[in-house]
Amino acid sequence: MRFRVGLPNNLFANMLASVFPREFFSFYYLTNSEILKELVNEKIDIAITPSLEILNEDNLFVSKKIGVAFDGPLSDDYIYYSGKEDISAIKLAGSVSLNEILLTKLIFRENYGFELNQEVVKRVPEKFDENYLISGNVNFEKSLFEKGDSLAEHVAQFLDAPYLKYIAVSKRKENIEMLHQNIYNPESEIELSFPSLLKALGFEEKVIDFIKSNFDGLYFELTQNEIDSFDEMRKIPFYYGLFEEVKEIAFVE
Repeated sequence: MRFRVGLPNNLFANMLASVFPREFFSFYYLTNSEILKELVNEKIDIAITPSLEILNEDNLFVSKKIGVAFDGPLSDDYIYYSGKEDISAIKLAGSVSLNEILLTKLIFRENYGFELNQEVVKRVPEKFDENYLISGNVNFEKSLFEKGDSLAEHVAQFLDAPYLKYIAVSKRKENIEMLHQNIYNPESEIELSFPSLLKALGFEEKVIDFIKSNFDGLYFELTQNEIDSFDEMRKIPFYYGLFEEVKEIAFVE
C-alpha cells in the first residue's frame, strides 16, 4: 500500500517530495486551501502544507524532522513595491495561503506600525503599479524574483530563527513515523539532485543558480530551532486577536 501525499505544485515542495521513495508514496497536487481539507476527510494520508494552514485544525501530528524552512533571500513569497510612497495596502496573488495573509499583516505592523489593507486577487499583473505579494512558482518565471523583496527573510529576522514555511502533517502519528523511517539525509540528497529536477520541471538556469548560491539558507532537515520558532509563530495570530485559540498539535520525533 502506498501512502497518499498531498502537496502544492511548488518547486520547494517538489524538492522535498523528490526524496520520498516512490514505492511507498504516491502524490496528489492540490491547492493550499484543498490540502488540509483532503487530509481531514482522509482522502490523503500525509500533507505537505504551508505551516499556518493548520491553525484551524487540532489533533494533528507534525513532523519534527522534515519540512521546508528559509533563512535569507531565497523564498517562494516575494513583495513587489510600486515605488509610490503609500505602502498601506497590498494585493496578494499566486498560491496564497494563510501564511502570506497573516505574516504580511504582522511584518507591516512591526516594521511600519500600521494595519495593512489586503486584497487577494486572481492574476499577477504585467507591471507593479500597486504593491503586491506574489506566492509560488510564478516568482521564478521570467526572473521576476530579482525585482522582489523576500518575505521569508523578513519573517526569519522577526523570529530571529529560520522561517518554517512547509510542514509534513497527518491525522495519524504512525504515518509521520513511516515517513521518518523512509527518508535519510534529505538535505544532502536534495542538494545534489535538485538542479536536474528543476531543469526537468522547466525552470531556467538563472533560477537554479540562484537557489544554488542561497542553498545554505534553505533547510529540509529540521532542528529544535525551527520547531521552537514555528511553535511561537503559530501563536502570534492568537496574541493579535486574529484567532480565538491555539489548536492542539503533537510533534513527532
